[in-house]
Amino acid sequence: MKKIIQFLCLVFALSGFQSVSAQVPTVAAPTPAYNVEANFVRSLYNSTQTYNDVTSFVPAWGQKTRRDFSEAGSDGECMVLYDLDFFPLQIDKPFNLRDDVKYVHVDFYANENTDFRIGFQSWADGEIYFPTLKYTTPGQWYSVDFPIQLIVDAGLGDYKNAIVLRIGGGEEFVYANEIYFDNVYAYDGEPQNLYVAEGPAIPVETAPIPTIPVANVLSFLCSSEVYPDATELTVLNWGQTTIWDYAEVGVDGYAAFMKNLNYLGLNMKSKQDISEYDFVHFDVYCGVETPFQFGWQGYAGATEETYAPSITVTPGKWNSIDIPLSSWTEQGFDLRGTNVIRLGGGSTLIYANEIYIDNIYVYKGSVSGINKIEPVVSKVYTTAGGIIVNTNESVAVYGVDGRLIKKTIANGNNTIALTRGLYLVKVGTDKAVKVVVK
Repeated sequence: MKKIIQFLCLVFALSGFQSVSAQVPTVAAPTPAYNVEANFVRSLYNSTQTYNDVTSFVPAWGQKTRRDFSEAGSDGECMVLYDLDFFPLQIDKPFNLRDDVKYVHVDFYANENTDFRIGFQSWADGEIYFPTLKYTTPGQWYSVDFPIQLIVDAGLGDYKNAIVLRIGGGEEFVYANEIYFDNVYAYDGEPQNLYVAEGPAIPVETAPIPTIPVANVLSFLCSSEVYPDATELTVLNWGQTTIWDYAEVGVDGYAAFMKNLNYLGLNMKSKQDISEYDFVHFDVYCGVETPFQFGWQGYAGATEETYAPSITVTPGKWNSIDIPLSSWTEQGFDLRGTNVIRLGGGSTLIYANEIYIDNIYVYKGSVSGINKIEPVVSKVYTTAGGIIVNTNESVAVYGVDGRLIKKTIANGNNTIALTRGLYLVKVGTDKAVKVVVK
């Protein structure tokens, strides 16, 4: 391909044409590292042919954009768009953006600052875009992994029948004269360059005022004082990096906040029996997208900290979370002797620098918040020196680089020996799950 490109440039020069490229990329885009089977990769375009691309063509819809292919570095190549207004790449068959995949990846490059938009179109919904990126690093490849949920939330309802890849569009955006791109694919796995949306760093309003009757609530933190605190909370000094403090939010309001969170233990002055309640509620806020974990610790049969599944905090707004207390009893935790609230934790989770929290309470009755976290029943459990697989299906273990490490047919409870590290485990036709062996 590189020789063909050089030959065409020579022909254009001899024919009186000027080269349209000021500076091609000096290096190729990063080579994709996900395993096509373990990570369910569906590729629209990748120059290295690491994955098989779907068949596509450029429809003539009145765009002024011109597409070509360019060399990139000494041995690479990529696609290039000149004079971008909008660019459609139509797929010959509907492209499923939901089943088995969670992210869309793209690498792009320009020689000047530029806006960059990428999205998809279905015949039912029209074109829907991921958030616009502001590219400010000319001469460098920019890699990003967009959560597919972003484009679903933006209005792509017919996400199983995406038929056109869209780049550019929108009269209010300013694009570079040349934009190079490579490695456009959907996948499931651990994103290496996760898109992080941003909102105000500090909440502009207080957390929602609780409305559950006081008689049904046992409260641990409530800045509005709608509920009295059941016990005093003190920060346990267990060597954590986390700083716990309180800050003004909104008009005449306040909330607790955590800075440099790795983990935090809030000790109750008196042991609490929360076994008669149905849910735990809390409101959490962050200016950027971040994971977050909530747990309990006690000394009545369950001395270790026990967590519910981690959540993802949507940035720029209060997230109201309700978790069934059965999430803990099903893990063997005794709710009758709860002594500590655990925030953060998890060796593989990286939290935002500042996270605000309010309205921590347990209550009786039906779910009150926006997001209900259901208990998770897993077929894979970690143990010292490996994993335990409780299934009668095929089991495949992959490294985070997508390399197949072990494959077997399980028969009931099977132990698979593994060294310390992070793995992706795929059981039968289920999605691969991430496990950490300590």
